[in-house]
Amino acid sequence: LEVTNTSGKVLFNMISAEFHVVDDITQSTWYAKEIKELYQKNVLKENGIISFEKYAEEKKKLLQGYRLREKDDAKYEQQMKAVKELGLE
Repeated sequence: LEVTNTSGKVLFNMISAEFHVVDDITQSTWYAKEIKELYQKNVLKENGIISFEKYAEEKKKLLQGYRLREKDDAKYEQQMKAVKELGLE
């Protein structure tokens, strides 16, 4: 199914569809699941499917959840560095 930015926004709202990107980042075992989800939310934000405000809200929730889950400080810091490198700030 191929959708435009506008129709995608309407479609995702109408049917509560899940959006999934399949690429090297989302298929990697290195990135934490929260970082992969944030990466996908960023794609939606960049294409006007979700607002900057919604993205910021999702980002806060995902990163806080990851901080609580990840007990290894070094691993957490690596993932936060990846967030910056991927432009997800």
